Amino acid sequence: MVTVPITMRIAKCNISIMVTVPITMRIAKCNISIMVTVPITMRIAKCNISTMVTVPITMRIAKCNISIMVTVPITMRIAKCNISIMVTVPITMRIAKCNISTMVTVQLPCALLNAISL
Repeated sequence: MVTVPITMRIAKCNISIMVTVPITMRIAKCNISIMVTVPITMRIAKCNISTMVTVPITMRIAKCNISIMVTVPITMRIAKCNISIMVTVPITMRIAKCNISTMVTVQLPCALLNAISL
C-alpha cells in the first residue's frame, strides 16, 4: 500500500494531509507489518499546525515478537506561542523468553509568554 497525499483549499485554509498506509510482507516465515509515520500539516487562520502521527512497527522474526511505538514530534504555532511536544511511547520486545518494556522520556518545551498576555 502506498502513502498518498490529500490536499484541499477551503476558505483560505491550506490543508495538506499524508495518509498512513500499511506495508505488509511475508519473507521466509517472518511476518512483518509496518505502519509508516506521516505528516499532517494545516494552516488555519494564521496558525501553523504540523503534526507527526505515532505509528506501530510490529515484526515477528524467528519466534521473537517485536512491537515498537515510534516517538514523533507535535509542533504548533498558535497566537505567537511555539509549542513543541515529544510524545512518550512504549517500546516492548519479547526475545528468547525475555520481556523488555521501555518508556521513552517526554520533552515538553513551550514558550507561552505571548499567549498568557493575550
